[in-house]
Amino acid sequence: MKRIPKQKRSLMKYEALLRAALLEFSENGYTATTSKSIAARADVATGSFYQYFDDKNDILYRLVSDRYENIKARYFALSENTPERFEDLNFLRENMGKILELMIGFYEEMRGFHALIHHRRHIDPKLDDIIRGFDDAFDTRLARLVELYKPGSAQASTFVVKSIAEGVVNGFVFDRPKGLSKKAVIEQGVNAILNYLLSGDFS
Repeated sequence: MKRIPKQKRSLMKYEALLRAALLEFSENGYTATTSKSIAARADVATGSFYQYFDDKNDILYRLVSDRYENIKARYFALSENTPERFEDLNFLRENMGKILELMIGFYEEMRGFHALIHHRRHIDPKLDDIIRGFDDAFDTRLARLVELYKPGSAQASTFVVKSIAEGVVNGFVFDRPKGLSKKAVIEQGVNAILNYLLSGDFS
């Protein structure tokens, strides 16, 4: 991966290529997107593309890293409070709702792009490694919260909470259920998570 340019003119061209690539991948898919189509959409010469990126995979990896770094920062901002605050159920409910809303918005913004990378990560080890690194960071932060309520099974319980959240987010964004409002889905998603966290464990 080549270095990000620092000069203003070069940086503008670099950012134009990133925006163009995001739209190309989102609208046309992986196979139809090429360095030439990205450059054309960015209104720059194809040769300029190779000044900043090795190939279309290189720019795809940069896009994924940038987008996930952004969502990680926003997610961490919502979950950086002390454990004592998360023991307040009203605070927990409000915070969980904000996290689900954040994740739905993140995937809704570029549905085509996220569908593409979800598929590609299973056949591209490098892409999978990039996403897995962010997944691990999310899981570690989530585990700190889950451990307050499920101290005896934090690892498994973190997996369950994450699965509930992902089911709600992915189901709403990609399945597009008719007649369901985002607000209602988030409310019921939060209820499902809280019901699980507050339930007793059976053996």
